[in-house]
Amino acid sequence: MEAGYTFFYEDGSDYHLWVVISDPVSYENDQVVFVRFNSYEEGKPGHDSTCVLRPGDHPFLNRLTFVNYGRARWMPKDALERLLSYKTISPKGDLQPNILQAVQQGAGESRNIKEKFRMLLVKQGIIE
Repeated sequence: MEAGYTFFYEDGSDYHLWVVISDPVSYENDQVVFVRFNSYEEGKPGHDSTCVLRPGDHPFLNRLTFVNYGRARWMPKDALERLLSYKTISPKGDLQPNILQAVQQGAGESRNIKEKFRMLLVKQGIIE
């Protein structure tokens, strides 16, 4: 499991596509930061326009979609891997490198991401 890994929660707790944006491969003892995607409507309150993806940017995206940095989460890498082994989450294919880079860059630009997530991404050299 590395940056760009996408997944769904299969337990019914959430119906959005999520993506790992940190680097758990290089920083195995660190938290894994992941963000979710939401349908985008320009000008709608709460819709962050920092990184908007288009249909086809990932096989599960079929409409304009924004990266919801305000809903970012983190957990230890081994905890996320346990969720996978318990089938609580299921993989949905990796993001293409250019799309992942845009999502990661957006984490550095968005006003909505919590500072603790931003600082981990800085520590890992993903954003400045």
